[in-house]
Amino acid sequence: MSTVFAGPPYVLDGPLPVPPPHRLTDVATQIPDGGDPHWRNGAAVWGYPCDGPHSIAPCLAGTFADKTIDEDIPLPEFGAFTVYQSIRCTARSIGDETEFRQRLINVFTARESFAVEQQFASGDSQPLNPFLADANAELLNGGAATDAACALALIEDAIGDTGGAGLIHVAPSGAAALASAFLTVEKSGGLYTARGTRIVVGTGYIGAAPAAPPPSGQSWMFATGPVNYYRGNVVLTPGSVSEALDRSNNDVAFLVERDYLVYWDTCLQAAVLIDFCS
Repeated sequence: MSTVFAGPPYVLDGPLPVPPPHRLTDVATQIPDGGDPHWRNGAAVWGYPCDGPHSIAPCLAGTFADKTIDEDIPLPEFGAFTVYQSIRCTARSIGDETEFRQRLINVFTARESFAVEQQFASGDSQPLNPFLADANAELLNGGAATDAACALALIEDAIGDTGGAGLIHVAPSGAAALASAFLTVEKSGGLYTARGTRIVVGTGYIGAAPAAPPPSGQSWMFATGPVNYYRGNVVLTPGSVSEALDRSNNDVAFLVERDYLVYWDTCLQAAVLIDFCS
């Protein structure tokens, strides 16, 4: 028996895009620019000494009292980049212009950290920037894969060896491996290790590899010191439907974009390969 409909399907708004939890832009520290746009030119980061403090017996004299003078302060350079997303539709179908433009903003703000994480982990748009998986990453366990508990122990010691706090960066698969081994704790909206180290779960970290891409069932986990970033305002272009209209096909296309500068001191850059399917 056939079914007869009275007209075209009823149009429903799709589910509102939702940002993934524990993303980089929520965990890293955003620095207000105070109205000064010069960060968009890129920056050289004046870091702090990388080596930790030392101790010495106060009564030593002569050559026995020599104190270790640590290395120079690192000055890594970071270029800014732009994250953008587009939307396209036929002019007759967009409906209310303000609502149509807001749809693009909604999806962009929910997902923009994905592109930020891709740059931070793999240097996608600024390959000259330091990034997690570049050649400077220290490969723990000789670069060989290990289980989640061992990987976390190695990465926590790498952070601890700096004498300060740091961040752990994992792809969703790495976060699942840590959680399945009961190695993470959620509190106050954040994800932490038992030691209290904050974990960034980056969808943009998927596939990031400081060595050859790992086989299925393995994923890299990284450690850095604290991460800061600047970001600009959301900019939507062009300014109106008439400007966005392509008269050759009657399509309307808008772009939304935002500038970013993400940086850290590069003193700590360690990586360990997790085997979560063995």
